[in-house]
Amino acid sequence: KTKLAWEMNKQLPYKGNWYFCVYRKGENDKRHKFLISVKSNLYGYEDYLLAEGKSAEYYIIIQYDDGRVSTPSNIITISRPKKQ
Repeated sequence: KTKLAWEMNKQLPYKGNWYFCVYRKGENDKRHKFLISVKSNLYGYEDYLLAEGKSAEYYIIIQYDDGRVSTPSNIITISRPKKQ
């Protein structure tokens, strides 16, 4: 499994209910695709899709219930080595 964790500024620019949206781009994907939404009180996610010897890119946005979204986070690349 691949464990993602993040931090954020507690001062959001807008009021309202919101959640994190995790996007993922695997080695065979042409673009980042929505992976999962995570409750606003959680700051991590475990991705079981990343196989040994493969890499994936991830980024996160905040989405409000009324449809507003934040700018994307930085994109990170995670590589899972093969077991020896």
